[in-house]
Amino acid sequence: DAAEAFGLPLGAGSSAFDLLCGCVVRRRAAVLLPDAPLYAPARIVKVHPPLYAPGSGVGAPAQQWLLDLTALVDGAERDEPRTPLGYLSNSTGRVGDEEGAVAAPASAVELGRALAFGLGRARLAKLVWAAARDRSGVAAISKWRVLLLEARVHEHEPAAGEGALATIGEYSRHAAFYTRLNDARGALFDFLNEPSEDEYVTHIAAIGRAFDQWPAQFRSIAEAWFRWLLGLEQRRAGYPALREFIAHESGLSHSAHIARDEAGRFGLPRAALATLQAPARVLVEDGLMADPDDPTREACSTCARAPSECTRWVQLKPCSHWLCSACLETWERAVERSRDGADGVQLDDEVVASLAVCPVCRGAIVARRIGRMGGQSTVGEESDSGEEM
Repeated sequence: DAAEAFGLPLGAGSSAFDLLCGCVVRRRAAVLLPDAPLYAPARIVKVHPPLYAPGSGVGAPAQQWLLDLTALVDGAERDEPRTPLGYLSNSTGRVGDEEGAVAAPASAVELGRALAFGLGRARLAKLVWAAARDRSGVAAISKWRVLLLEARVHEHEPAAGEGALATIGEYSRHAAFYTRLNDARGALFDFLNEPSEDEYVTHIAAIGRAFDQWPAQFRSIAEAWFRWLLGLEQRRAGYPALREFIAHESGLSHSAHIARDEAGRFGLPRAALATLQAPARVLVEDGLMADPDDPTREACSTCARAPSECTRWVQLKPCSHWLCSACLETWERAVERSRDGADGVQLDDEVVASLAVCPVCRGAIVARRIGRMGGQSTVGEESDSGEEM
């Protein structure tokens, strides 16, 4: 669509997606390394389309598309082959911002500017954004994208670990919340339908206070979104957009749930959570929804200790297993004894290295996330596997 809008010709034997080669995008790190940015500029080197028979009429999910990227991380270029589309940011930024860091060929500059709300924005909006809205499949997500377009803003994307959400004992705060909310969806809609329309409008207006501290441009988008999602028109129709959105969010993949936890402070995941937390709290208090922050649930991946039984917790990354302080100290003592050759037994490097992994899944520990008891913890402390925070 963008190529047609700007009259970019296709070479012999080329496909439309080949025009993306050379464009600069922003990609999210697959593994969050200490002190590394969550997002980095990257140049598209090659596009790998999904493997299905041409002309079969079978649509291909976006996850099947892969990209060869050259990312710029801390001033150094790094090849990242066969990267799923899910690791690309929903905001391309401006081509001019990145040209000095990761050079894009001249043939891609116009297309990149178009995707960044540059030249020809009005024409491109009709071709690309309207098509994207129709293809998204989730009305609430499409509505958010349209509001972003209309306000001409991009979602905020912080550095790795900054303001990430976490729930002690759960691999993902987002997954814990939406799984339980989806299980209680019948009670949720009964609750929303209970008051009269006048009372309902008053209750909904109170939700807007959740966005009082947001920057003005993001606050206006979030308020417009939740007033549409929970508006009287949606209520009279049976909340079709909300039903669809809750089902979609609860059914995301493991990595997609984690990506929602790490999303920007003023993006759709945070706006949706702020919108739905108030009715969810009422359901929890009435015993109609399982509490995502239940302090008595099993939390430690090794001893099953509950959050209320320990004040200090550590989440190992990238596997996301949680350990209470007692189990962590036991594991670290075992590793330290092995390094020091305790009891006169000197272990070789290979054995020692095998201990410096998660005691649950044996995955390599890239970073640690420190949590304090309180059910839901907003976590910003991280270290590599050799340091204690």
